[in-house]
Amino acid sequence: MAIRTRGRVIARRGRPRRRLEWARQQQGSAGVAAGATLTVDLLSTFQTALGAQLIGATVQRTVIRFAATSVGTNVITNSTCGLIKEDVLYLGNPVQQPNADWLWYAGLDSYEPGAAAGTAAYQGNWDIRSKRRLDALDETVLLVVRNASGFVLNVSFTASVLLALP
Repeated sequence: MAIRTRGRVIARRGRPRRRLEWARQQQGSAGVAAGATLTVDLLSTFQTALGAQLIGATVQRTVIRFAATSVGTNVITNSTCGLIKEDVLYLGNPVQQPNADWLWYAGLDSYEPGAAAGTAAYQGNWDIRSKRRLDALDETVLLVVRNASGFVLNVSFTASVLLALP
């Protein structure tokens, strides 16, 4: 008769695992005027659906599909895009604050030689694994697009933010 041994059960110490939730935000074509900044709160629809604030939540990961097209030219230059954990009323300019605590920051440059006006396009898929804790009542994750070109920029995106809830 074989002797059976029991496996050791290791008890988990500390706090239980935090619940993970995806917050999703989608923006159709939004026109950003020349020299203007578009700021979108990526957690606003999730907070509304949840009916509570996200104090103590941690942003674990952000997945973005982003597209921008110019209106009236075949060039997109000097424009920038980024994600920042900031106050809901943030009106900053990413060009003037490149050393701020950005989760992600990128330049949007595209040139379509020989193409008709209005056909310059920039698109990208990003998986950002930059963690930030939301400590204050009015903190959120903002997508900030700064159009530094001389023409209107049409922007569309889909963003998914993975949150570890307290």
